[in-house]
Amino acid sequence: MVKMLEDSPTNRRIIRLIISGLQLYGPICLGYITWALAVKVWPALSLGHDAFLNNTLLWTFWAPEAAFYLFFVWYARRIQRAAVHPPIRTRDERLDLFDKVRSEIHDFESFLRGWFCGAKPEDVGVEELRKWVNWAFWEGRAGEAKEKGVEAEIDEYVERIEQLVGKPFQDGPGKAKSLRLTLDPITIQPRTLAWYSLMMLADTVAIFLLKIKGFKYYRRTLTGLAAVFPPRPAALCTRRVSPAPKLSYFLRKHTSKTRLPVIYLHGIGIGILPHVDFLDDMHTALNKGAAADDHVGILAVEILQISSRLTEPIPRRAEFISQLTTLIDHHFGHGRVVLVAHSYGTILSSHVLRDPQFSARISGTLLIDPVSILLHMPDVAYNFTVRPPVRAQEWELWWFGSKDPQVAHTLGRHFFWSECVLWRDDIENLIEKHNMRFTASLSGEDLIVNTRAVRSYLTKGSIPDPVLVDSPPPPGRKHMTLQTEFPETESDAEHNRWKGSGLEVLWWNGYDHAGVLHTPFSIRNRLLQLTLVALCLTCLLWFSIPTGSGLAQRLQPSEQWPPPKPNVPLRPKKAHPIDELIAGADKQYKSLLAKESKTVGDAAEAYRQRRGRQPPPGFDAWFKFASNASALIVEDFFDRIYEDLAPFWAVPAKQIREQANDFVHKVSVRDGKATGKTDIDERPWINLWQDMVQSVAKHLPDVDVPINVMDESRIVVPWEEVDGYMKKESLSRRIVPAQDLKTEFGNLRDLDMHPPEPFDPRFDGAGPYWPLAVVGCPPESPARKGYFETDFTQPPPLSNEFPDQSYKGYVQNWTYAQSPCDHPEWQGLHGTFVEPISISNTKEFFPLFGGSKLPMNNEILLPAAMYWTEDPFYSGGKEHGSEWEKKKDALIWRGTASGGRNKEENWTRFQRHRFISMINATEVKAAVDNPSVKPRNFVLPGKSTYDLAVLESDAPPDAFSEWVSAWSDAAAVHLLCFPGTGSAFCPYTDPFFQVKKEVPMKEQYQYKYLPDIDGNSFSGRYRGFLGSTSLPIKATIYQEWHDNRLVPWKHFVPMDNTFIDIFGLMEYFVGNAQAGVEGHDEEAKKIALEGKEWTEKVLRKEDMSVYVLRLLLEYARLCEDDREKMGWAEHTTKKSLRGSKAS
Repeated sequence: MVKMLEDSPTNRRIIRLIISGLQLYGPICLGYITWALAVKVWPALSLGHDAFLNNTLLWTFWAPEAAFYLFFVWYARRIQRAAVHPPIRTRDERLDLFDKVRSEIHDFESFLRGWFCGAKPEDVGVEELRKWVNWAFWEGRAGEAKEKGVEAEIDEYVERIEQLVGKPFQDGPGKAKSLRLTLDPITIQPRTLAWYSLMMLADTVAIFLLKIKGFKYYRRTLTGLAAVFPPRPAALCTRRVSPAPKLSYFLRKHTSKTRLPVIYLHGIGIGILPHVDFLDDMHTALNKGAAADDHVGILAVEILQISSRLTEPIPRRAEFISQLTTLIDHHFGHGRVVLVAHSYGTILSSHVLRDPQFSARISGTLLIDPVSILLHMPDVAYNFTVRPPVRAQEWELWWFGSKDPQVAHTLGRHFFWSECVLWRDDIENLIEKHNMRFTASLSGEDLIVNTRAVRSYLTKGSIPDPVLVDSPPPPGRKHMTLQTEFPETESDAEHNRWKGSGLEVLWWNGYDHAGVLHTPFSIRNRLLQLTLVALCLTCLLWFSIPTGSGLAQRLQPSEQWPPPKPNVPLRPKKAHPIDELIAGADKQYKSLLAKESKTVGDAAEAYRQRRGRQPPPGFDAWFKFASNASALIVEDFFDRIYEDLAPFWAVPAKQIREQANDFVHKVSVRDGKATGKTDIDERPWINLWQDMVQSVAKHLPDVDVPINVMDESRIVVPWEEVDGYMKKESLSRRIVPAQDLKTEFGNLRDLDMHPPEPFDPRFDGAGPYWPLAVVGCPPESPARKGYFETDFTQPPPLSNEFPDQSYKGYVQNWTYAQSPCDHPEWQGLHGTFVEPISISNTKEFFPLFGGSKLPMNNEILLPAAMYWTEDPFYSGGKEHGSEWEKKKDALIWRGTASGGRNKEENWTRFQRHRFISMINATEVKAAVDNPSVKPRNFVLPGKSTYDLAVLESDAPPDAFSEWVSAWSDAAAVHLLCFPGTGSAFCPYTDPFFQVKKEVPMKEQYQYKYLPDIDGNSFSGRYRGFLGSTSLPIKATIYQEWHDNRLVPWKHFVPMDNTFIDIFGLMEYFVGNAQAGVEGHDEEAKKIALEGKEWTEKVLRKEDMSVYVLRLLLEYARLCEDDREKMGWAEHTTKKSLRGSKAS
C-alpha cells in the first residue's frame, strides 16, 4: 500500500479530479472511435471535424484504449461468477464456529446491526437473516450440503440469534440487506491501458531497485508469466525460476547459522515497489556490521492478485501453504523462519499460522497493520467495500484499492472470513505451544482497521461493538467503527514497551494504514530494530526495549517506569554547583528586598539616585496608587522602563507624538479614558492592552501608545545609532530644582484636530532575520564579528561542553544566557533566526510598545496581553496545583511545535523540536547505543563535563534512557509544519514526534517540573507556571516587563538555550534511584513555593497596572516639549496633570 494522502479540501479535489480523469478516459476513447467509425459510414456526422477524427496519433493510442474499455465491460460480468468455495464444514464444525463467534461478541444486537449496515433489528427480515447465516457458515452453499437437516439447522441459528438479540425478526425479506462478501455483486472501476503500462513500469523499477539492493528475483514459468497482464518484460531478464509455480519472489541469500531467515508478505497496492525501502531497511537492520557468513536471508513473496494486475485467482489456502512451504524448503531447508506481513499479507499469515505443520516452523511473527484480527467484525468489510469515500484517503483507497478489478475479485470471491480470521486464543496457543514471539504493529490513525479496538482486544481481551457513525468532516456519510466496553485511555495507548516475548503490541500514534512503512529510514529502522532483530535470533531473548508511538514514543513517568525503588545504597551527598547558585540567589534577593521604599519621599530619593533625574509629574499619585494596591515598591523593579525609554530623550518630543499618533495599531488616552484602534477586528490583544491601560487611565494625561500586534519584534536600530542616543540621554540628566519644575502635562486636542503627516516606519519583510537583528549588537560582540549561516539542512552546531559563562555547566549570568549578541550559534538553534513565522522589521527609531522583545530590539515593553487575560489556557485558572508531595516527581511539557516556519529542510534547528527530542528516552537510547551516529537535532552532555551517574563508565547501556523515561513526559500537540497539512500532523516530522492531546495547565500543575520554552516569541504560560506550586524551568532569548523582579535560582530555575544542562538539572532535583543518587526535592520545593509566593506579591494584575502607570507617565513626559524641566518633587505644588500641549 502506498502512503496515504493527507486529508484536506485541496487534496480531496485533486484526488477526485485524478479519479474522474481515469474514469472518463476509457469512455472518451470509446466515444471518439465510435464517432470516427460512424463518420466513415455517415460522413455528415463529422460536423466539420474530419482532421480531428482522422488524427493518426489519436487513433494509435485511443483505438486500443477503446477496445480495452469494452474488454472491461465483459470482464465486469465475468468476475461475477460464483467463487470456488472451500469444502462445506461439518455440522459439528459449524456449531463450534457459531459458539466461537458468539464468545467473541460483546453485544449481539450491535454485531448484527453492523453486518446489516447499521439497520435496526425490526428492519431485518428472517429471509435475509437466513441468507446471511447461510453465507457465514456455509459460504452460501447450504443447498449443496449432502447432509440432512440443513434447513432446520439454519432455523436453529436464526432462533438462537433472536434469543441473543432479545427480540424476534419479521417474516419475509425485510428492509435491511446484509453484507455477504463472497456472494454480493462485485463492483469495479475499469482501468486503462495507460494505467497498466504504468504498472509494467513499476514492475521494471522494482526489479531493478531490488537488484541494486542485493535481492535476486525468481520469476514464474513462462506459462505463469503469460497469465499476467500487463506483460512483465523485466521478469524475462532473469534465468532464476521459482520452484513454486504459483509464486514469484525476491530473495537475499541466508548465510547465518545462528539467526533465522525472514518471510515477507506485502499488502494491497501496486506490488512490491512501495516496499523496496522497507525491505532494504530490513536488511540493514538485520545485517549491518555482520560478517558475510552471518547474514539473515529475506524472502519477499509477490502477491500479484492484490497488486493492480490482471491474473489468475489467488491460490486457495491449502495451495498457498504448499507453495510457500516449497519456497522455504528450497532456500532455507526445513528449519524455522520469522514471518513478517503487512495489511492483506496478514490474511495470508492467518493461513499459515493456523496450519499446525507450518505454524510449528514459525519462531516469531510481526504483523504490521493487521486486518486479520477482529475480522469477524463488519467494520473492515463495510469500510473497505461499502463506505462511500469522503476524505482524500478514502477516495485513494476506493479507487486504487477496493475498486481495482483484480483486488475486487480477490475480496469478492476468494476472501473466506473464517479461514482468514486470527483469534486472540489462536495467538495465545501459538505462544504457548511453539514458544512463538508475536508482535502486532498498529497505526493510531489507521483508515481501514480500528486499531484501538484491536489493541484493546489483544492486550486486555476487550471485545468491541460495531457502530455506524457520521464520517469525519466533510459530513454527510457514514463509516463504521468499533467501540470497546472499556474505552482505551490515552495512557493505555501510549504506555507500552516491547519485551521481545509473548504477545506484544507496538503503537505508532499519528500514522495511517501503511504509514510506518513510508516514513524516513529512522522510524522504519526503529520498528525493525525493536522487533525483527530479536525475532530472528534462534534463542529466546528476554529483554526490555522502550518503544511506542513512532520514534517519538515517550516512556512515561511513574505509571510505567521506574520500577519499584531498587535496593541500591544512596551515595553520600556532595557539594553541587547548584547549591552555590541557590545560595547566591538568596543573597541577591535579600539585597533587593532591602531597597524597598515605604514612603513617597523614599521612593523619590531612590528614583533620583538611580535615574539621575526628578521623577515624572504624577509620581505622588503613582505611589499612592501602588500603595493602595499593596504593591512592593523597589526602584530596581522598573529598570526595564528606563532601558527602553532612555534613547527617546535624544529624539524631539514633537516627532515622538506625531509618530505615535499616526500609527495604525494603538491605545489612546483622552480625558482619562482609554480607547483602542486597529485595522481589523480580529486583534484580541489590542482589547486586552486597552483594558490594561484603562485600569490606570484616570491618572494619565493624554497619550498615544503604538502597539506591536505581532508575535515577533519589529524594530532593530543599529547599535551605533542607539549608542549615540544613549550618550545624549546621559548628558541630559540633571536634578532640576523643585522650584523650577513644570508639573503640568499638556493635552493632545490640537494633534487630534490637525493630524500629522503620515509616518512610514518602512517595515521590510525581507529575510533572513539574523543579519537584520545583529545590527543591534555592539560592534565587538561575537554576533557582529561572526559568520552568517544560511544552510540549515545539516544537524545544528551544538557543543556537549559547558555553556560559556556558566558556573560549572549551569546558568550563572541570566542576562548573558539570554543574549543572542553573545551567541552567534543561535542563528541556527532558534526558530526566530532560522525562519520566523513572519518578518516585518525596520531600522527606524520610533515608539512602539509590545509584550516581549529580543535584547537587541528597541520596542518598549508592556506586560504581555495574555498575562492580563483570565483565560485558563495561559493562567491555569484558579487551580495552582496540589501540595508538592502529591505531585508526580516528573517533568511535563505540552505545546505546539512553534518557533517559526519549520520545514523539511530546517526543522532540526527549532528549539521546541530539540527539547522534545532531547528528553525522549528512545532518542537518548539511540544516541547512546550508536555514538558514531550524531542525533539529528541535539547532543548529549560529554562525560568529562556534567557529573552524571548515567555517564559513568560502569553505568549499564540502558541506564541513561531508562533514567530519562522515569521523569520525562514531553510532546507536541500540533506539529505546525510548513506548508500546513490541515491537521496536527506533519509528514516530515511525523516519524520522529508523537502528537498528543493538550494537557490543561491545571493538570500540568500535578507535575513537579514545568519547563518553559520559547515559541514564536516568548511563552505566554510563564506567569501561570510561576504562580503554580510547581517549579518552572525557563529557557528564553526574550525579554519581558518583569525580568527585573525575578531572581534566577530563587523564583525559577534558569536553563541554557541549548538545553545541555537539562540532565544535570534533573539529576540534581529528582536524583537517580537506580544509581543511588539522592535528589534535592526540598530545594526544588523551596524554589517552587517561594516563586509562587513572590509571584503573588509582584506579578499580580495590580502590579502590572502599577508598572503601566509608571511607564506611561515617563513616556508622556518624553512627549512634552519641556520635558527636561518636567518632574515632581516633594515641595512642588501640583496643579493639574492635564493642560495644553502643542502638536
